[in-house]
Amino acid sequence: METLSAMNEPNWTDAVSSIGIWATPIVVAFFGWLLNRKWNRDEQKRKKDEQLHPDRLEVYNKCMEPFVLALMAGNDRQAQGRKTRRKIDHVDQAVKTVLSVEYRKNACMLMLIGSDTVVRSFNEMFQSFCSMEAENTDVDARSSLDSIEKLGTLILEIRKSVGDESTELESLDMVHQGSQGDPCRSRMSALHG
Repeated sequence: METLSAMNEPNWTDAVSSIGIWATPIVVAFFGWLLNRKWNRDEQKRKKDEQLHPDRLEVYNKCMEPFVLALMAGNDRQAQGRKTRRKIDHVDQAVKTVLSVEYRKNACMLMLIGSDTVVRSFNEMFQSFCSMEAENTDVDARSSLDSIEKLGTLILEIRKSVGDESTELESLDMVHQGSQGDPCRSRMSALHG
């Protein structure tokens, strides 16, 4: 009699194994659905990035143009050894470009299609440019070098955005065009080091 009553008592191991039999396919299906959803999201992002790539390059180039023009003014002065009308022309042209409706459209487009880091770098460069223009005086070496470094950061973030995320270059490398003995690089290292 005792054996018959022992057989009728619920056995917990049987209950757990029967729940496991029913739960395993549900858990596997749930995780499969999650992985499929993530893969689809990644695939959609990749396709969207491929479609936006040419547009990004064009917008990035148009948005960087006034900064490059403004920084060219300093290069012209150094190359010729004296202040020239070209310096003023470059800065005036850069300011006119930034104030134009077309440039504002491109800046808005950059905010929409640019990566987060590019947008942040662009905003920093734009604020630096506007503050230098608002002062309307000759900038000292530190603020000029700071602007060059911000431009380098912007160019570096654009480089990462268009496909070279694993670059080992730094912001100074992006604007450095001379040798390791370049005085600009030495001054920047001394000011920021």
